[in-house]
Amino acid sequence: MRRILVTGGLGQIGSELVPFLRDKYGKENVIVADIREPTDDVGPFVKLDVRKEEDILKILKEEDIDTIYHLATERSHANTSAISSSIPLFSRTALKSSPTSSPNHTRSPWIPLFLSISP
Repeated sequence: MRRILVTGGLGQIGSELVPFLRDKYGKENVIVADIREPTDDVGPFVKLDVRKEEDILKILKEEDIDTIYHLATERSHANTSAISSSIPLFSRTALKSSPTSSPNHTRSPWIPLFLSISP
């Protein structure tokens, strides 16, 4: 059974994607991660700043995650930009795209599927 982590899961895309994934894989198998606290019950949830590699690795291990939907973004007053490039964990060679995947799909020995979705 897949164990899925959705970073930025309280955002616009995450709030649509999470119910779909939970219908398909089960509520307990899809963990919402966000830097903000939820305002209502969103099911399995972890507060996470994706810029903190140690915290990410801890959650991946504790929750036995095998799939990540990376929707978290970093906002500034001037613009909004994808945060992926500023996160060492998500830009390591081990997480670079494989020749058989599209540029937004990444393979790793310990995370079978990593999807980075940016505007």
